[in-house]
Amino acid sequence: MRKQPLRKPGLYRTGSVSPQLRRQLTVGRDAVLRDTLDHIRSGLDRKSKHHFLFLGPRGIGKTHFLKLIEDGVAEDPRLVNRIVVARFPEESLGTLSFADFLVRLVRVVADSLPAEQSWEALYKIVSANPDTDEVIDTVVPAIRKANNQDGRTILILLENLNEMFSANSEKRKTSGAMRKFFMDKNGCQLVATAPTYFDAVTDVAQPFYDFFDTQVLEALTKEHVVTLMQRHIDAFERGDDLDVRGVSANVDVDT
Repeated sequence: MRKQPLRKPGLYRTGSVSPQLRRQLTVGRDAVLRDTLDHIRSGLDRKSKHHFLFLGPRGIGKTHFLKLIEDGVAEDPRLVNRIVVARFPEESLGTLSFADFLVRLVRVVADSLPAEQSWEALYKIVSANPDTDEVIDTVVPAIRKANNQDGRTILILLENLNEMFSANSEKRKTSGAMRKFFMDKNGCQLVATAPTYFDAVTDVAQPFYDFFDTQVLEALTKEHVVTLMQRHIDAFERGDDLDVRGVSANVDVDT
């Protein structure tokens, strides 16, 4: 009988580990994480926010990195009561219009703030309204008012931003409306990811040109991979909060 290869746990298991283990299983990202959280802190009392776009191919750890930002907010007493994390689910954004984006944002915020029933009520109103202009005219002022009143920032974590934009006129309209929303001091900060550069951020004629602090998440060095594998082995042997179902036989740094 052929011997089966040794199965090793995926290096980034974002949804199946504790925040403590997630930090342990992080190497080579400390500086960029600190810088991002510092900008979030410094922007708490500023109307103008600092928006990030992190680039890297599938497997580089983008989802893991966004989760580290979310953990950092939750563990910082200066941030936890001033930041509402609105993390969009990992699904295709290709069909989202600006109004669709706002409705989903209200849904995510309502889930994040279950005690504030006004968000659930707002969602029921706008999700049933087919008039996109009315949706926009309802949601944007409501978000601005709530954030100004409570002195909070909605930190929007959005993966695969490139899927929302393309060369066609409707998508260009969406990106233009989104830029205006984030520039209009509505108390929202955007941290997004994409696999690579795309026209909406590289074309000078596109709305999101020169909008983001764009950073590339570099591949881990050989030394980083060795360190990370050793930490994974140590955690596995200790029986830490680590789910190894469906793992790969290869060194996997999938998001």
